[in-house]
Amino acid sequence: MVAQQPPASHLSIRGDYVPAMRAYYVDKRAYFAKFLVFLLMFIAGAAAVYLLSVLLFGRADPLRLMGGAASAVPDTNAVTAHRVIVLDAGHGGPDSGARAADGTMEKDINLAVALRLRQYLQLSDYRVVMTREDDEWLAVPGADALKRSDLDGRLGVAAANPGAIFVSIHMNQYPDSRYYGFTAYYSANDPESKAIGQLVQDLAKQVLNTTREMKRADSSIYILKKIQNPAILVEGGFMSNPREEALLETPYYQDKIAYTVFCALCAYEG
Repeated sequence: MVAQQPPASHLSIRGDYVPAMRAYYVDKRAYFAKFLVFLLMFIAGAAAVYLLSVLLFGRADPLRLMGGAASAVPDTNAVTAHRVIVLDAGHGGPDSGARAADGTMEKDINLAVALRLRQYLQLSDYRVVMTREDDEWLAVPGADALKRSDLDGRLGVAAANPGAIFVSIHMNQYPDSRYYGFTAYYSANDPESKAIGQLVQDLAKQVLNTTREMKRADSSIYILKKIQNPAILVEGGFMSNPREEALLETPYYQDKIAYTVFCALCAYEG
């Protein structure tokens, strides 16, 4: 029998080992060089994001710069460029406002919408002042005309924030249950009010499926008659319309109303 030669790969251990090791170290050096290039690019990118964030927002907030949520820890020294928004949840306390057939009270829906709107505004760095945050009204105890005292209290909040945009949240009611839809009213005392109200109404037509038009407030709307701030009052829908009233009771629709007003305010502010 002729002796079999071992496979070529076993002829010379040293002969194969040295080139293999040389190739191994060449590959390692190339990998390490690529890693260094990547690391330097990452550091340069992070530095660019940091500097751009400082230039745009006055502080390092890279999450906001890249489209994410703003930093969880607020910067109390930051100055917002937005106007103050005064949110007025209509009625409250012993004044229930309109009542639906099932006993739902307007004051509760007004407050729910106002609180949702406040959340949207605050997330966008607006400073928001609320006329009420729970089931209360602003009437002075013992006043001769409690309802008028309540309205005057709301006007006082607006007067304490000159130049602020005043938004009063209400729901509507009418003896004829066929009527439905969102309506914005504007004060004639400040020229900005009409422009704000028109933006709100136009957006409501798209989002809330209403065909109603914005209206100039008459003397029956006491707050808009007396106020000196840019001011609107919105009627989110008719509690006398069974279909719309059922929507108004849902958090989903309350959120749609709040978001509609929020988007209009942002559009006005630019």
